Amino acid sequence: MIVLGGLGSLAYHQYQLHSLRQKLGEAIGKDLGLTETILKVESESSKITYGEFFELCNKSVENRTNLIAELRGLFPEMDYQLKTRLVEHLSAENEIVRSKRDFYRKSMEQSSAADSYLEQSKDYPSSSYGWDFYRDRLRQAKAKVLETARETEESADEFLRAYEKMAKEETAIAKEAQSAGLRFEPIFQKHAKENQMRAVETKQGAQQLAKMF
Repeated sequence: MIVLGGLGSLAYHQYQLHSLRQKLGEAIGKDLGLTETILKVESESSKITYGEFFELCNKSVENRTNLIAELRGLFPEMDYQLKTRLVEHLSAENEIVRSKRDFYRKSMEQSSAADSYLEQSKDYPSSSYGWDFYRDRLRQAKAKVLETARETEESADEFLRAYEKMAKEETAIAKEAQSAGLRFEPIFQKHAKENQMRAVETKQGAQQLAKMF
């Protein structure tokens, strides 16, 4: 009876652990699906607006932050080292999404600043008394263009560094997770080319714009 009871307890523990891993695997799979949607935005840019993209990034970060909290608190039976590695990976994922959101926002602000400068440059004063104000207004608009171009370049650089690091590290965490029976598909390497190309083009565009001013 004692032996049977022990075997039953062990079987129940294994079943509980399997259920937890299944639940976590589903949550990670959902997270990776949302992240991949964000990484694929370059190839589907005509189907999404800036506002929709920013909203998607915010939702992704919020959901992932909740998953991190759940992973820390609700999976005590999991291997501590694997759990720590997953938390680190998910946190790095948040940083990637934030940095992509940031360089998209900076790029949008840079474009708006350049458009504003062009519009103001065409708005000539109607009298000789307005030229000082016109030139001062253009100086401020030019300074805004240069500021946003610098910020865009820095933001694109930050995203490139973060992406390169993530693409190198995801293979190891994917193997660890899969060995533990978790669903985990590497996605950053798969979408590296288009994401890095977009960031490089954004950076080069910012540099060219700055030279024009």
